[in-house]
Amino acid sequence: WVLVAGRVPVTDEGRNAFQYLFLVPRSDFVVEDTWHATGLKGTGTNVVVINDAFVPEYRASSEADTAMLRLDPESGNSGPLYRHPWGLILSYAIAAPAIGMALAAHDHYVAFVKARRDGDARGDPHAHLLIARNRTILDCVLAKLQQNLEELARVTASGAAPSMDLRAQCRWEASWMTESCATVTRVVFEAMGASAIGDDHPVQRLFRDIHVLKAHRINNTESTGENFGRLQVGLTNREAFL
Repeated sequence: WVLVAGRVPVTDEGRNAFQYLFLVPRSDFVVEDTWHATGLKGTGTNVVVINDAFVPEYRASSEADTAMLRLDPESGNSGPLYRHPWGLILSYAIAAPAIGMALAAHDHYVAFVKARRDGDARGDPHAHLLIARNRTILDCVLAKLQQNLEELARVTASGAAPSMDLRAQCRWEASWMTESCATVTRVVFEAMGASAIGDDHPVQRLFRDIHVLKAHRINNTESTGENFGRLQVGLTNREAFL
């Protein structure tokens, strides 16, 4: 099966099309081998080609309904997880592996500094400061991840809908987490110099992977941050994917 996005023509509510998600069986699509990427090679994010496939309504989901937190009336599952905003589920599913990558890069750098034997390199205060800064950044990112997910879980479990302010904040902070983790990984990669540039070194792979991950449009900190900020001064939300 594959889950794909597509536009459906409509004439109501003054719009020309709505975005939908469609669940399509393997018999209805062809996979083209196009994923030859700099990073995230293991995801196999190839092109999927679908020609003249019919998707019944029960395998289609309106992203507008999802954004408005409207549950499918035919669904018998009213559990809290299914009331989480889809945009935030996806945002944190992307931020979480970014945190793992940055933590791994940090651990590699600590081990690298410990193992240095050229003079007093292990006592380099610049390396110590880099380790301290990265550790604190990652601790803050992890704490914020846990706080945001726990707050979303608390609100949805109560039966209430997360406020627009909370949704915009969580969306912005998920992109900020990925950006912060990419910065940590880049700083580590640069600090290790020629030691980390070999094809077989894990840090260069982490560097490539996290920057490809950061390039995902959901991690645009300019748009997510601007939207959260505008809500703080009483302006309206203009981010659809929350």
